[in-house]
Amino acid sequence: MSEVRPRKPDLTFHAGVDDSGPIVAVAKFQHFSRSIRIGLGDPQAPGDMIWEDLTSQSTGHSKYRWEMEVHTNGSSRRQSFLWKRTHYVGLEGHTWSRLSNRNYKLIDEQGGNVLALFMSNVASYKESGTLQLYVDYEGQFDLMVLATVLSLYEKARRRR
Repeated sequence: MSEVRPRKPDLTFHAGVDDSGPIVAVAKFQHFSRSIRIGLGDPQAPGDMIWEDLTSQSTGHSKYRWEMEVHTNGSSRRQSFLWKRTHYVGLEGHTWSRLSNRNYKLIDEQGGNVLALFMSNVASYKESGTLQLYVDYEGQFDLMVLATVLSLYEKARRRR
């Protein structure tokens, strides 16, 4: 929750190009904790919200775990994922810095496959970075990937 507005989310994600679109997700940073609560949906309809925890798995803010229901080939299962900070993987055709502490790769915790990469753009004040997904899960997976990595990015920015 925001320190300035205790009942408001720290991050609000809107559908569309600006904040006039409907709210599709929120993030609440937990006080005195490295955990972040991610809510998919609009908080104005609390019964429709799906909440998941993004929890730190390391003391150095380098690994965060989350779970969600994923849908593939007509079936669904609960799956766990890890955002791991990386200095060694870059996106082809993009400039990135090994010095950044905000480059992440998303790993399928069960199989160890890289599912997405986020490379921060340390040279730009207008752009936060580039996100590339390597899987196409049905449902709200893409939104959860975006909400989790941008929450990590913002939390790291605030720590600085």
